[in-house]
Amino acid sequence: MIRAVANRAFRSAPAARLFTPRNALCVLALLATPLAAHAASPLGLSAEAGLSADDNVGRASDKWGDDRRSDRIWNAGLSASLPVSLSEHTRVALLGFAGEEKYASYDKLTHTYYGVQGEFQYRASGEFGAPTYGVVLRSAGEQYKSDLRDGFRYAAGLTVRKLLTDRISSFASLSYLRRDGRSAVFDTREISARFNLDYSLSRTGTLYLSGDLRHGDAVSSGRAALAYIDVAKAIVADDAFESAGFYAYKVNANTLIGTLGYNVAFGAGHAIDLSLRRAQAKVLGADLRYTANQASLAYLVRF
Repeated sequence: MIRAVANRAFRSAPAARLFTPRNALCVLALLATPLAAHAASPLGLSAEAGLSADDNVGRASDKWGDDRRSDRIWNAGLSASLPVSLSEHTRVALLGFAGEEKYASYDKLTHTYYGVQGEFQYRASGEFGAPTYGVVLRSAGEQYKSDLRDGFRYAAGLTVRKLLTDRISSFASLSYLRRDGRSAVFDTREISARFNLDYSLSRTGTLYLSGDLRHGDAVSSGRAALAYIDVAKAIVADDAFESAGFYAYKVNANTLIGTLGYNVAFGAGHAIDLSLRRAQAKVLGADLRYTANQASLAYLVRF
């Protein structure tokens, strides 16, 4: 039965599509070249290195607790930002980034990533509390050690930023997220509504809280189970958990991701960031859900 569902899911896609994440990546990169000549300030360079502990890297269902797999994850990344002023009230913020995430035990989840982001921003006035509205496009490529997960991600959305007090700032976004992987299981589509609050406790310390509610495709890896087969959009044997004989299932779900963190700056352009993240997903049409918890510590530096 699993093979039959998988075969139905792997029907070939059209040979050519005009709008793909790869094309979006190229378009943003091409736009960045002429805009850079009108940059409002010099190129901002940042780097980070960190370590995370995740108690459910396969996003296995809570129904079978022994399917959960934990791991330690090392990450390192570089980014470059460039604000470009267009008028008194508008600007474009360009961002390029690249990095790698290395998994200690499940090596096929290890991957490199790279991408670009462009955001058009509008602010009606320079008065305190005036909101800044934005339209953002983002595209990123991913190269995994898993043969199934290579591909591209992109996002398109609307954003708003607002200072609530001299210590509290807010951010909200509504986005469409898409991922194209080698396997149909990792071709996903989601709608994301996100909200974030930053609270400056001192000149150097900032406490932040964010929530991200997503509706759409989610991927969960675990045992061959009839409960998943009945609702899965696509199924494939997961090569990242080959020794456990797990399958990866694409399902329709509501997912809530919450993050609590603290960022403390020291020296010139240096900071330490500690965060706790929890993800909860409920599969629609079935009595299935998963939870995952991640603790992260990162060192950040700006040049």
